[in-house]
Amino acid sequence: MSFSRETKNQLLEIAYERSCCRGSNLSGLELDEQFEPPAFICPECGVAFLAGVFISSGTVTSPDSAYHLELVMRSREAAELVIEVCSSFGVFPKMTVRSGKNVLYLRDSVEVEDFLAQVGAPQSSLSIMEVKVMREVRNNLNRRTNCDTANIFKTTSAAALQVKAIEALKSSGKLDELEVELQITARLRLENPLASLAELVELHPTAITKSGLNHRLKRIVAMME
Repeated sequence: MSFSRETKNQLLEIAYERSCCRGSNLSGLELDEQFEPPAFICPECGVAFLAGVFISSGTVTSPDSAYHLELVMRSREAAELVIEVCSSFGVFPKMTVRSGKNVLYLRDSVEVEDFLAQVGAPQSSLSIMEVKVMREVRNNLNRRTNCDTANIFKTTSAAALQVKAIEALKSSGKLDELEVELQITARLRLENPLASLAELVELHPTAITKSGLNHRLKRIVAMME
């Protein structure tokens, strides 16, 4: 069953419990070609009106694919009245003309949620919220994974260059000519090619900061270059 049909079924199920003076008679508030503005008698008439409009002429896409709600009607006067009633609930649909029909649409997820909640389809509104939350969680996880991957690549690339520089200095006999501190750092890097800066700091026999260690490694690479 489509998401639109599920939403309309929700509205039809609660129509008999609606507190509007029209009761369950939503058909009297639907829009047709011979549109005549309905009389809004009680405070709930606007809600019942929008519910009837959606049942007779509305569609809403599944939140798994997009956030899009449409109301299609032949009469421009009807479309303008729907905009006016929606606006009173803080929802502001846009209007376009398609195949000679007036199409009102919402593409903002929050406004779609608000519209469905207002007309009496809270389950559909909650479904959209749940999909949004899950999508945001997945996006955050993907961003974190991509960031971690980039950091790992950056770290391993730097370590590989450092090892290459140390091996070059060693094969040329220049490694033994370095200051004692640089020799210690070079030896530890060769013995631990995949270690992070933080791990190398812990391996040093004397206290050194990550900044100081990074400076030493850069000096070693610069000597090779």
